[in-house]
Amino acid sequence: MIGFLLGATFLAMVVAALWKARKSVESELPLGALAGLIAFGASASISGLAIRYSPGTVMLACVAGLGCAFARTSTPESSESPEATNFAIPKAGAILGLSLLALLNLALALRARDVLHSQQAQSQIDFKFSNDSPAINEGLLRRYQQVLMLDQNNSGAHLGLGLLLFQLKRPSDAIAHIEYARAHSYGRPFSYVLLAFAHEQTGDLNKAEEILADCLRSYPRSVVGRAVYAEMLERQGMSEQARRERSIVETQDSKLARSWELALKKKESMAEAEAKSQNLIAPADLLPELARDLVRARAYHYLK
Repeated sequence: MIGFLLGATFLAMVVAALWKARKSVESELPLGALAGLIAFGASASISGLAIRYSPGTVMLACVAGLGCAFARTSTPESSESPEATNFAIPKAGAILGLSLLALLNLALALRARDVLHSQQAQSQIDFKFSNDSPAINEGLLRRYQQVLMLDQNNSGAHLGLGLLLFQLKRPSDAIAHIEYARAHSYGRPFSYVLLAFAHEQTGDLNKAEEILADCLRSYPRSVVGRAVYAEMLERQGMSEQARRERSIVETQDSKLARSWELALKKKESMAEAEAKSQNLIAPADLLPELARDLVRARAYHYLK
């Protein structure tokens, strides 16, 4: 919030200066820069990509700087005593500086291209896996590796790869990818639950319980998170604490809580038959979809 307020204040001052200079400067550049900044602001208000990558930020600074440079020439102070407010850059220094900036912008543009291609490739395989086709999963694994070769910082690809590795019964390999995603923009209940499941399958139930407790501190109304937490407590023999957690989640939605509990405890075919007899939601019909598919994958591969 502090950064947002500082940035907004700075841009408001720039816009005010350009608006003030729009009629007193012969060049149209201040007005053009003002229009560019307003357009950028409108885009940034609805897009998470506006200043996510460096080229856009560099371009914003260039537009603001160019407009302000021309706007300054309209002020009485700068026209009366230019030596007090302006300084000269040697021609060789200016050429060198601009060349370095051009190279930097080119490098950043190439980097942005790789990031874009990584995200486009990720969108085609996002959170896909097969429960019964090793060939499909191996193909997806290779594609995830290609996505991360383009952009090692693609947190969404790390999370998808972590889910795939968990499904491939490689929970130890999955943990690092899930941890990375959770630390970089994917701190949602699903990420916590997936990470807890991975630690569970490595035998570290204490770590799984710790992760889920952390999840509920941030997302106390997560039905899935609390249902899984109760399951982990029960697996560790903490029956009283597990009952307490289930009573909390049942006050939110009793039917949904019992449906998740059933899906977590039994193979899907058995859970589906029992859900039908008890008028609960079948595992295949639970929402949200990502959590449902994760719980079904755990039941398919890990429950006996």
